[in-house]
Amino acid sequence: MERTLRDLGEAGAIALMADILGTVGLPPGWLGPGDDTAITSLPSGDNVLTTCDVLVEGVHFRRETTSAEDLGWKALAVNVSDVYGMDGKPAWAVIGLALPGTVPEDWLAGLYRGLAAASSAYATPIVGGDTVGSHAGITISVTVIGQAATPRRRSDARVGDRLIATGPHGLSAAGLWALQHPEAAIPGPLRAQAERAHRRPDLPGAPHLPAGALMDDSDGLGTSCRLIAEASGVAIHLDRIPDDPAVKAIAGVAGADPRAWALWGGEDYGLVATLPPGAAVPPNFALLGTVAQGSGVWWRGRPLEGEAFRHFNG
Repeated sequence: MERTLRDLGEAGAIALMADILGTVGLPPGWLGPGDDTAITSLPSGDNVLTTCDVLVEGVHFRRETTSAEDLGWKALAVNVSDVYGMDGKPAWAVIGLALPGTVPEDWLAGLYRGLAAASSAYATPIVGGDTVGSHAGITISVTVIGQAATPRRRSDARVGDRLIATGPHGLSAAGLWALQHPEAAIPGPLRAQAERAHRRPDLPGAPHLPAGALMDDSDGLGTSCRLIAEASGVAIHLDRIPDDPAVKAIAGVAGADPRAWALWGGEDYGLVATLPPGAAVPPNFALLGTVAQGSGVWWRGRPLEGEAFRHFNG
C-alpha cells in the first residue's frame, strides 16, 4: 500500500524533500533544509539566513479565537524567531497570502496592522510578496531573510556543555486551552497573560552566545532537546523542567499536566541552547541540564517520553 503524508509525518516529509534536493547546487559552507533556517552567503562573504513559515486556517489558527492583528504579528514573529534561533539578525520579509473573496476588508487591514507592528518591533521591513484567491480558507506564508556573522546550529552541542533556555515554557499551550474554554474559571490576569503569549509571542532576541548549539523553541522544550541531541550526536540530561505560575494554575483548571505543556505544547518561541563549561549563563536564560556522551533526552535517569503536535497526523 502506498504511504501517505500521514504515514510519513512532518519529519519524514521534510527528510524526503531534503533527500531529493540533496546538496545539488549548494556552494561550500551553505546549509539547506534541516535546521531553523538555511545558511547562504553573499559575494562579500556575509552569511545569509532564509526561513519560511506557513500558517493555515484551521490548522494553525482560527478566526474565532485569533484577531487579525494578532495573527499578523504572529505570522512575522515566528519567522524572526527562526532567525534568532541561528543567532542572527532579520533583514527583510516577503508575505504570501491566499484569501477567500469573502474576507472583510477590515480583517485584511487588521492583519497588515499586526504585520506592520511586528515589522517595527523586530526591525524587519516587509518588502513585497504575493496575494491570490483561495477556495479553502486563509493561508499566510512569510519568508524572512536574515544575516549572521557566525550562525549557530543544532549540531554544535558538545559533551560537557550545559543546557540553557529562555522561558516561559508551556504558556502558549495554556493560552490556547484558555481561548478554547472561555467559560473556565481562570483568574483574569493569568488568562490575559497566557492568551497573549499564544496570540502575540514576545521574542527574546538573538543571544550572541560564545559557542554551542542553538535553536528556537517552537515545538516544545522536549522536542528542542531531542533535535539538538540528534543533530549533535549527544545525550541531554534534563535536571529540571521549569514551572510557570500561570501554566501551573491553568493546567490545574484544565486537569492537565503543566510539565507536558512545557515539554510538548509548543509555540513558546523562546530559545534553547548549550553553553560551554565556564561560560556565564546569559541574562534571561535558565540552566536546565547537561550534555553528555550517548544519545536521546533523559529525565531523572529515564528516557524522556512524549511527543509534540505532528502535521499530517489527523
